[in-house]
Amino acid sequence: MYALQYNNQYDPHNYVYRAKKRRYPIFKKVFSASKIAGGHTQTFMYANQKSKWFIGTKKNQAGWSTQLARVEIPSKNQHFSNTEFSRLAYLNRAGRGLKVDDTSGIDEFSRFTGKDFLRFDAAISPQYKTFLLATVDRKKDNLIKGDNGYFILYDLNEINQALDDTDGSYVNLGEIPYLSEFYIKHITAKSKIGSLQGFDLDDNNNVYISSEYGPVKGGVSKKPRRIIKMPWGVWGQSNMREWEILDFDNADIDIPGYATELESIQVIAQNDLYLTISYHNSAGTTTRSRIYRVRW
Repeated sequence: MYALQYNNQYDPHNYVYRAKKRRYPIFKKVFSASKIAGGHTQTFMYANQKSKWFIGTKKNQAGWSTQLARVEIPSKNQHFSNTEFSRLAYLNRAGRGLKVDDTSGIDEFSRFTGKDFLRFDAAISPQYKTFLLATVDRKKDNLIKGDNGYFILYDLNEINQALDDTDGSYVNLGEIPYLSEFYIKHITAKSKIGSLQGFDLDDNNNVYISSEYGPVKGGVSKKPRRIIKMPWGVWGQSNMREWEILDFDNADIDIPGYATELESIQVIAQNDLYLTISYHNSAGTTTRSRIYRVRW
């Protein structure tokens, strides 16, 4: 079993722990990244190559990872820079490399620049065929907040081959052929999804997103708490009417004295996934986590 921890105290670190599966597992740290080698990310996934894993790297001023590293685990070294890894860079150039603006009342497009780019997460289908990149641009009036979401699909073998060929450097993702792309305007609005937590993909290219705003210190769980399942979309067309919403507001997931935060998801098959929930104590510190299997 593997677990990713983002520790944001002092100099933020990304840690990976590993344990043998048993009733009371003993976890051992097998990867450590800090400074610009780390960054806030939900992305940690097996790359379908022996000992190779994908993880977010190169944090920006908002703390989000902005590149995707392929790292070797276990790693005995501490890592301090994104340049220590083979990695996917220029994620804003993925797909068409365009960002949407509907201020005029119609969708208009311009170049998606690095300054526009806020955050990303990635996912791999259960059969290791396709690779999903989900990116979010910045709001015009609040540059540390996200606005529109972009979803780009790749062949995983092509991603791995490009990283193999780069020999420890970076791959410009804008130069990698993609399979398909769509976008969701104002995805972070409460009328759409709001909080973006974990992302994953099934073998039919349905996208799954977990959503719950993190609690304020000493506060209660925020609502809504949900998972959104959406079919793969078409550029320029809304697929909201086809979204499937799983509501956890009344689910049996609460622990007295703790506030929840829905975190990462791992899809096993269509409508079958693992959901991680963090539990924050009254001081606002995450002291517990649980993994639930969700099937419908």
